[in-house]
Amino acid sequence: MVTRSGNLVLVGMVLAAASATYMVKFQADDARDRLTQLRRDIAAEREAIDILHADWSLLTNPSRLQALSERHDEELRLTPISADQIVTLETLAERLEQLRPHVPAQPVRQAQTEPDTDAISRLITGSVGEPGRVDDGD
Repeated sequence: MVTRSGNLVLVGMVLAAASATYMVKFQADDARDRLTQLRRDIAAEREAIDILHADWSLLTNPSRLQALSERHDEELRLTPISADQIVTLETLAERLEQLRPHVPAQPVRQAQTEPDTDAISRLITGSVGEPGRVDDGD
């Protein structure tokens, strides 16, 4: 009888070990699949970043910007920066102190939980118009 019960215990232990090994194998397979997917996602993001870098290089190309500036010169009315427009932080601080008596004190506004629709509507330009509203050209 001892041999029979010992064999049953051993068979139970083998079955438990086999099921544990089976579960670990599937967990490892799932982890490998997740790792493979993450590597694909990382590669796709790196490719997207490379494309964005190329787009940025194209959009900020000085010759392209110069051509756009010349094409839209009448609307933009851009002028070169003069040397007196470049100042230091100390100069800005002094200028702020000079302007401070002339700047009216503004009351501190409380945080709003609802969006300020009036402020949003004031920000919408005539060239864009409000969403869902047809501009009648006034």
